[in-house]
Amino acid sequence: MRAAVSVLPAACAAAVWASSAVAGPAEGLVRISEAARTGNYQGIVVYRDGEMLETLRLVHRFQDGEERERMVSLTGDAREILRRGTEVTTVVPAARVVTVDQREGKGIFPVLSQNAVQELVQYYEFSDVGVSRVAGRSCRSLRVRPRDRYRYGYEVCADTQKNVPLKVSLLGRDGRVLEQLMFTEVEYPAAIPDQALAAGVDTTGFERVAHRVAMPPLDAAAWVPQNLPPGFRVTMRDLRLLPGDRGVVEHLLISDGLSAVSIFSARVRVPEKPPEKQFNGMSQVGATHAYGRVVGGVHVTVVGEVPEETVRYIGDGVQTPSAAGTDD
Repeated sequence: MRAAVSVLPAACAAAVWASSAVAGPAEGLVRISEAARTGNYQGIVVYRDGEMLETLRLVHRFQDGEERERMVSLTGDAREILRRGTEVTTVVPAARVVTVDQREGKGIFPVLSQNAVQELVQYYEFSDVGVSRVAGRSCRSLRVRPRDRYRYGYEVCADTQKNVPLKVSLLGRDGRVLEQLMFTEVEYPAAIPDQALAAGVDTTGFERVAHRVAMPPLDAAAWVPQNLPPGFRVTMRDLRLLPGDRGVVEHLLISDGLSAVSIFSARVRVPEKPPEKQFNGMSQVGATHAYGRVVGGVHVTVVGEVPEETVRYIGDGVQTPSAAGTDD
């Protein structure tokens, strides 16, 4: 598959961006987010996280108010991820397993409203980097730098005609690329058939696993994060079953709109390991940091694509509701 290439000269591309970005670079995030959500596009994507490199085929459609997406791995183990609204289905043919989850899928870029971007300005600086080419298309880059030590930075290169992000990079404090998603081929079909968004393998007889078992209100959380970096807040809570009917995991999602951190607290009936031998302390895989500790006999793990001190700061502040209400 080859992309339909339409390249604007740099000067013309800059004019297109400027004419639609009168409120400054931060406003570009709103248009990029909207284009990523409501556009029809498909192509080949390369994803890099540290030393890990993966190639995927991506198809995205917005039709009749519904967002659908399909990602198929072209390297490594066969895997498909199908997203329909907030329902995310993962198909793993080798294991003959289909997992179904309900979550706010950000796709290739988070959903950002005008109000959300206005809040982000308190915690990030925005700058226009200039015009380059990605997947044979002219794109303009927007750099997002954190104002504090609790989050990473970003650089987003968006198609100057379509505003769809063609390259999204997660940046460390030194500007080093920690993680990157980039199109190598892209096209924008007027219509995408349902068949292009369906699983490419017959899942008859596959084990079907539903991760989420409940969606209780946020104020019913059993574990309360007391330390949240400025701008972060709890945006979601759910409960998930552990395999083999061993108990449940409570999940809190904490986000500032761009960066996100998950807190998992496991209440197991028959733990594989005693609490003192479960994961404690810090670990890192690529740009993702994890911090584990035991709170009141329950194992708590904080995970996110944020700096080490962020997950440690949040994790050290997790308390039970009774402890949170005391002064000592």
